Amino acid sequence: MTLNFYENLSNDYVKLLENGNEHNIIIEVGEPPVMQIFKAHSSVLCYRCPYLYDEFKKSTINNDDNIRIIQKPQISVKVFNIIIKYIYGATVNLEKVETSIIFDLLVTANQFQLEELVARLQTFLIENHPSWLKLNFSKIYYSSFQTDFTVLQNYYNYIIENHPNMIFESNDFNTLPEAALVSIIQRDDLQLEESKVWDYVIQWGAAQNKTLPSNLDDWSEKDFQILKNSIQQCLPHIRYFQFSNEHIMEKIYPYQQILEKKLMTDILKYSLIPNKSITSIILPPRNILQITSSILTKEQVLEIASWIDKKEITYKINNLPYRFELILRGSRDGFEKDVFWNLSALVSIIQRDDLQLEESKVWDYVIQWGAAQNKTLPSNLDDWSEKDFQILKNSIQQCLPHIRYFQFSNEHIMEKIYPYQQILEKKLMTDILKYSLIPNKSITSIILPPRNILQITSSILTKEQVLEIASWIDKKEITYKINNLPYRFELILRGSRDGFEKDVFWNLCNQRTNVLVVAKVKDTDEILGGYNPIGWNSNYMNRSFKTNDSFIFSLKNGNIENNILSRVRNASNAIYNYLYGPNFGANDFYSHESGNQIFYIGFTQGYEKLIRKTTGEFSIDDYEIFQISKRKNI
Repeated sequence: MTLNFYENLSNDYVKLLENGNEHNIIIEVGEPPVMQIFKAHSSVLCYRCPYLYDEFKKSTINNDDNIRIIQKPQISVKVFNIIIKYIYGATVNLEKVETSIIFDLLVTANQFQLEELVARLQTFLIENHPSWLKLNFSKIYYSSFQTDFTVLQNYYNYIIENHPNMIFESNDFNTLPEAALVSIIQRDDLQLEESKVWDYVIQWGAAQNKTLPSNLDDWSEKDFQILKNSIQQCLPHIRYFQFSNEHIMEKIYPYQQILEKKLMTDILKYSLIPNKSITSIILPPRNILQITSSILTKEQVLEIASWIDKKEITYKINNLPYRFELILRGSRDGFEKDVFWNLSALVSIIQRDDLQLEESKVWDYVIQWGAAQNKTLPSNLDDWSEKDFQILKNSIQQCLPHIRYFQFSNEHIMEKIYPYQQILEKKLMTDILKYSLIPNKSITSIILPPRNILQITSSILTKEQVLEIASWIDKKEITYKINNLPYRFELILRGSRDGFEKDVFWNLCNQRTNVLVVAKVKDTDEILGGYNPIGWNSNYMNRSFKTNDSFIFSLKNGNIENNILSRVRNASNAIYNYLYGPNFGANDFYSHESGNQIFYIGFTQGYEKLIRKTTGEFSIDDYEIFQISKRKNI
């Protein structure tokens, strides 16, 4: 048993920083009059911030005490004070810190290559300051792609895909860099009518040139040329042939001078004489999700579609396989008994053991659905009467027995269930609180089993891919379902977290059996990997070992259309103990150079076929190694 005392360790290192005992570095931060000196220790920086340690090694000794000086005038004292406390104490206090300072902290953390902090700060901004991120869309969106802030990129891509008006109507839209604007309007899944896209592009272009007359009738030839020069990169991405006749005349024709004459002629010809051939390129219409619902959002439609197909990953708008046709609306068609079937469908979903949602989210959706059936309910819960709670209870009565109340966290009990306690039986509410506050006390309410949610801590694999790999391990022709997956996947190494050096691999993976290796090929959708049931052993370096059960593979992902599974064909050459890390078949698939994120595909020596079209070395973004073990409840 290991006793951990991380909090004391953190406090002691912060004291070391504050006292500056036996320091050998002085870091000068900021510029006069706002400048501060920090005393630091190279031994701490060596392990906690290699970037500053490299700066230390490059610096010169400026006095007789062998103390080196690092100067960082471009970094604010406020930001560096937070950074250095993170480096020493692994804590970051963001209370009362301005949001703009938090973003500057993120940029500096990225410069200092503090990957863990970079990831956490992105999530913190999204969860705690979404309004600020939206108000400053242009600045943060552009910065996130300039600095590869993946979490923020995904957040903004989600907004672009589902709430584009939020971007174009943000306070700083007109400050968006042209390259960022182009990246948005060229998207096939941008959920805007083409006439609105045109309006926003014209608005952006005019905002870049304050001297343009406010009245279009006063524009000269030169004015139109100025606008054209400003939006030149945007014009090829407008879907001109998707405009209605009315919008052509109202929106495009007044600006015809910014378009090529041939294109303007083809737009009019396409509209007036549709059977007449044209030579201009007709871009396909945008993939806009049309749903006539007063209850469901587009995000909820995509979520429901994924449930229908039992997908672990929610569909995107551009790959949604279904149309949602409105066939009944109570306020329009009446509230007769047939409306029950809507409730029946909801019940059939939430009673599933394999529903991949936390119970608190299931509760949220049920409450949301119930409230949507009763438009007269006050929007503010504080204004609800006893009658209002009874109305909601009547609407969701069939759902309530299928909620797993005893799987809620204490926080969610108080935030989500307790405010609606009046819709639950008094005995049930009492038991929920008793189970949470006095866990050893017996209760009489039925405790439904937790949902069978697949948990895997991977930044590379999806749940679907995990299920596929598990079926390959057992040589099953039918892929496992979540509710019968027989294995646990324990992450034991992640390159971006633990390092890519050979010593890291041998320290964490030596003599481990039933090992899965997966690697994400740099700047592609490719995911390559292999399964080793017997493990690698540093005591037998440069030797091959036999197994009939290992395999290597390429996974279907993104633009990769099909899986490639390559099983052992020469069992005696299945696994090779190699200095630089994981190795399958000596030449089939292996880590090529220590610390450089290089893997290699050679000729087929131990396995049936190649798992990549090209052989030779290639770089990876990251790789992960899991130890696979049997689940006890299977």
